[in-house]
Amino acid sequence: MENPARRADAKFGADVTFHTKPALARAKQKRALAAKLRIRWVTGDEVYGQDAILRGRLAEQR
Repeated sequence: MENPARRADAKFGADVTFHTKPALARAKQKRALAAKLRIRWVTGDEVYGQDAILRGRLAEQR
């Protein structure tokens, strides 16, 4: 839920949007692969493990 007063207090601009932890992990994974970094292992809690897209992409990379 948006709370303009709280955003202003925290000095977050309107261009900053909310993303779930798995969405942030997917973005990091995408950047790492684009940079040709080799991902050797991954760890995360159940929130990450329940994300089918993240798990699928990791499985593709073995």
